[in-house]
Amino acid sequence: MIQRIRIGEREFTVQIEGESILLDGAPVAADLRWAGPNRLSLVLGGLSRTYTIETDAAAPEEILLTRRGATARAQVIDPRRQRRGPAAGPAGRQRLLAPMAGRVIRCLVDAGAEVSQGQGILVLEAMKMQNEVRASKSGRVLKLGVAPGAAVSPGDLLAEIE
Repeated sequence: MIQRIRIGEREFTVQIEGESILLDGAPVAADLRWAGPNRLSLVLGGLSRTYTIETDAAAPEEILLTRRGATARAQVIDPRRQRRGPAAGPAGRQRLLAPMAGRVIRCLVDAGAEVSQGQGILVLEAMKMQNEVRASKSGRVLKLGVAPGAAVSPGDLLAEIE
């Protein structure tokens, strides 16, 4: 299982395969356990920390991690939501990430092209089905992170739009 996680302004890729954990591609020794209601104990690289977990009604997609009076916001990034994008289109530079493992069949635009929100950027084949990955916002394609024929994993960079 591979997940993209944002804590504050930083994003991480966490891959869990049985007992093995990779953080941004590097193996880590970690143990995560519930330490009581809404309390989480994390041992990471030999350091132990306990967090209080809460939700914020104003931002239900995030969780609040509190330790010693300091609070951080964390969010598991769903690549399917990034692919669809909100109705108004997100502000700033957007990274389109692979929503699933597959192979790039064709690119529908080139780097530097102007695109509209919802316009097809590339076609990704997964499980013998072709899926069009669409722009999450209107803007200019800064770069394509893949070429036709490339194999991708969930969370791999497909394109950047500004």
